[in-house]
This record gives sequence, structure tokens and C-alpha cells, in this order.
Amino acid sequence: MAYNVFATSKQNSVCFRVTNVNFEHKTINIFHFPIPWSRSRDLMQERGIGEQDINTSLLKGSLRHKLHVGDILIECSNVNLLTFSPQQKAFLIASGVTLGYEIVVPPGAIDFALKYNMPLTGVQNGVNTVFTTPQPFIYGAFDSNYFRPQVFHNGRLLYDTLDYVAARSNPGVSPYYDQIIFTSFAPTATSHLLITYSISLI
Repeated sequence: MAYNVFATSKQNSVCFRVTNVNFEHKTINIFHFPIPWSRSRDLMQERGIGEQDINTSLLKGSLRHKLHVGDILIECSNVNLLTFSPQQKAFLIASGVTLGYEIVVPPGAIDFALKYNMPLTGVQNGVNTVFTTPQPFIYGAFDSNYFRPQVFHNGRLLYDTLDYVAARSNPGVSPYYDQIIFTSFAPTATSHLLITYSISLI
């Protein structure tokens, strides 16, 4: 699998470290990076690998296969692996993932709701890049959780901070955001734009 050419720098606050436990003591390769037997590698510290690459490979690619056949163990993971599938969630837990697969609401905390596939509103003329969500959403660290929207262009999941950034039309409403500003392209008339995000129920 080709790695993400846009993820050019290390991501020190995020980890996804795996250990080679191949029973034949062979060196294995993940995203073209070799891992000798009994050695570990934090894939999020390698240039060219982003959280979405880990997410995709872990749920339906080479990482999933290597976990199934017993080639690797997950030693550390706090990447964004939010999933709405009970089967995928069970697989992640069984594979050793303890963070990032669900939004945790501590006792007494505010309640949250997920809004799926909401439309983005804005002029789609190949020039405008600022689009508005139907309601303010939560973005970033808030109340012991980390919230991040999922933005789709013609069915393709876009990369946060690479393809778009979240913004506020009113700077004084943190942590609530209501805009998506596209940075890697300007949507055209044929663009189909959707966003999934979290809101507070209080």
C-alpha cells in the first residue's frame, strides 16, 4: 500500500507502535518500512504515514491481515479509529486498541450526538472554499474526548488539516465550529459534499 505523500512530518503526539511477533522470526514490512523480528516500530513517527492510512489499513488492509495471522501486536495506539460498526469495534478491541475507537462520555459529562452525512452549504463555483455546516459542531479536545469531523467529497474521506480546516464564523464560540474551509481544492458544481460531526445535546 502506498503511503500518504502529504504526511511529510512526524506526528509526535500520536502513536501507533507495533511489534513483529512473526512465528518464523522473519522481517515484515508495513507501508514499505521493515520491522525485524521482536522489534517495534511507531508508524506514526514515519514520514508519509497519516492517521487515515492507519485507519484504512487496520480495518480492511495489510495491518488487519497481519493481525489476523499473528505477525504483529499493537503496543500503543491513540490514532483516530472512530468506527460506527460493532464488528470493527470488536476487532479493534481484540487487537489491543484501547483508545480512539469510540467517544467516551464520563459520568456526569454532557451528552453528545453524532450527525451523519450532513450537507455543507456554500457556492460551488471552483473558486469559493468556505462552506457552512447546518449547526455548530465540536472540534478538538473537549470534556475528556477529542472530536473531529469526517468530511467527504464525492464519497472520498478527506484529510483534516491537509484537505480542509475547521473554522468559526464567530470566534467567541469555542469549542464550537460551523465552517469547513477547503485547502487542497475548491468544490465545483459537480462536487457532492457531506460531513459527519458531533454536537452537544445540552
